[in-house]
Amino acid sequence: MAEISELQNIINGFNFERGNYTGAQTQLFFFAESYARLSAEEADQLRSNFDAKERLKWFRLASALMMRCFDSADELQKEKLFRIFFSLYSFENLEFGYDAVQDVISASYQMKKNIELSKKIWREYRDLTTNPIARNNIENKIFS
Repeated sequence: MAEISELQNIINGFNFERGNYTGAQTQLFFFAESYARLSAEEADQLRSNFDAKERLKWFRLASALMMRCFDSADELQKEKLFRIFFSLYSFENLEFGYDAVQDVISASYQMKKNIELSKKIWREYRDLTTNPIARNNIENKIFS
């Protein structure tokens, strides 16, 4: 329960200044690290506190970070970007549909180039993604 409160504080305190992707990345990485420690039930509980449109907004920001920062990132930075992307994909849980799928397709090119790292990070967030369609979608787009 303390972890959920911490995540809600991160979400409620999030401040994205347009164009400040470094600041956004730092804040979202804190979210990713805390989110990974939840159980599937806790992830569902947290998810239920935010509407799908709000969760999609967060996921779209994670996708933008992947697109803007990935190619110039070192290995540690790539791992952080994957954690951010997968945590917010799981948090969104594919409840907004088409928009989230488009973001997955865009990010899948970077993930396929780093398939082992992608698989390693995805395993940490897979079970928190309680929508089986969402799990299958990302696994089919990236890992098959």
